[in-house]
Amino acid sequence: MTTSRRFDGSPETPIDKRFFDLRESGYTGPFDWDTGLPCTDPDALSTLAALDRATARQMAARDADPADEF
Repeated sequence: MTTSRRFDGSPETPIDKRFFDLRESGYTGPFDWDTGLPCTDPDALSTLAALDRATARQMAARDADPADEF
């Protein structure tokens, strides 16, 4: 019996397998939930990059003033 890598222990779907294989190979980028493959859509990648920059700015501002907690 194969051990599932899903948090709930359910059998892995082909998409689950691709996702876990990507993560275990070191891939840390976004992926397409419909295919389990790395995301290559320029619009989606641009949006995610903008969100990452905004989060970094918020964290830097918070770290600059430790009294200002969320």
